[in-house]
Amino acid sequence: DMIENVALGKPFLSSGNHYGDRDTEINANDGLTNTRYLSNRQSGPWIEIDFEKNYRLSKIDLYTVSGYPERIYDFEIKVLDNMKNEISVYTQADWNHEHLSLYSKTFGIPVLARYLRVSIPANEYMHFYDIQAFGTSF
Repeated sequence: DMIENVALGKPFLSSGNHYGDRDTEINANDGLTNTRYLSNRQSGPWIEIDFEKNYRLSKIDLYTVSGYPERIYDFEIKVLDNMKNEISVYTQADWNHEHLSLYSKTFGIPVLARYLRVSIPANEYMHFYDIQAFGTSF
């Protein structure tokens, strides 16, 4: 199977979008790095993408916004199974910070997942350009 961005345009849930602006939520996984996702300012904002079926994930990319480091600081990404059990949890410390605005995590062995959840612990806005998950069908 071909590797594809399995998060692209998939449905999601979130803790709340900025001023009820659904457009900023849709930007979270639109595949574009010039549009942005922005949550409400709240304690522990999160967004969870449903791939709609299981995929073997080989890589996750998180494109962050420079200039507002507190809006993504100490981020956590959880990979979840069909029952929303945690398969893998990655914190900011686990990621290879390739350059200013891209955190990229490559898996030596693909991870079977249905959901991807991004969160930060602070009472803050969560702000990033795009979350992408690459994998193949299971």
